[in-house]
Amino acid sequence: MPTVLRDAEWVGPAVLVFFIAAVWAALRGSKPRRRASPARPYGIAGLCSIVLGLWVGSAIHHIPGIALLIAGCGLSLWSALLLLGVTWRNHVRPSATPLVLLALVAAFGARWPKLTGALVLFMMFWAFTVIRTAKAKADRHINELLTRTAILRHVEPASHLVMFGSRVSSEAPI
Repeated sequence: MPTVLRDAEWVGPAVLVFFIAAVWAALRGSKPRRRASPARPYGIAGLCSIVLGLWVGSAIHHIPGIALLIAGCGLSLWSALLLLGVTWRNHVRPSATPLVLLALVAAFGARWPKLTGALVLFMMFWAFTVIRTAKAKADRHINELLTRTAILRHVEPASHLVMFGSRVSSEAPI
């Protein structure tokens, strides 16, 4: 076992900080029923897991106690982040995606370097294709909006454009 974990004097204060965060989330998230924060159940679950982890770790066995303690600390951290407005969809997931991909490349690259390299090249090609397609669609939409704006601002060129556009659209194959 590493020395950091063997004589860990920092565990008690760290768990106390997470416990306080869970209490804060449980109390602060308790608003009227219709406006209750989603952080409250996570805070309560974090409190229960921390208390249960301390009891299981001291009375039964230290390994499940540590697992419950870590789960409780994670839940209390998540509840505090929810109270602060951090959500998975808008904040965590977009920033975690490159880190997860890099971790997977590092993990699989050590064991299967050729396969991992081929998959990384394929993912880079696919990402480049998606970006290029998105840029082309955005350019097309911007040009359409600019044309419509020009039509609304100038009547004479607009009538010519409408007449030319109707002639072209009737001749174009469907």
